[in-house]
Amino acid sequence: MKQVNDLHIVNFDVLFAKDDRVCLHYTAEGHHKGEPHGDIPPNGKKAQWTASALFRVENGKLAEFIKDWNKLSIWEQFGWPLEECRTQTNRSKS
Repeated sequence: MKQVNDLHIVNFDVLFAKDDRVCLHYTAEGHHKGEPHGDIPPNGKKAQWTASALFRVENGKLAEFIKDWNKLSIWEQFGWPLEECRTQTNRSKS
């Protein structure tokens, strides 16, 4: 996130590895001090959130990466437009 140029991990809440897999759940935080978010200039607001990540390693290199995090919580804390986080489904009626 170029908008949050001081992003850092606060705590590794869960971390384990077995064979070629690594799983972690962590708490991170940062401030909107970097690049603008669309038309919103850096406002200095702080956000803290949790996320989970799964990694698969192959021949000593990262082969797969999956991340899950609650964007809506972050956007709310930064004061960014919440509609950017919402999923919209367009369904046609038959």
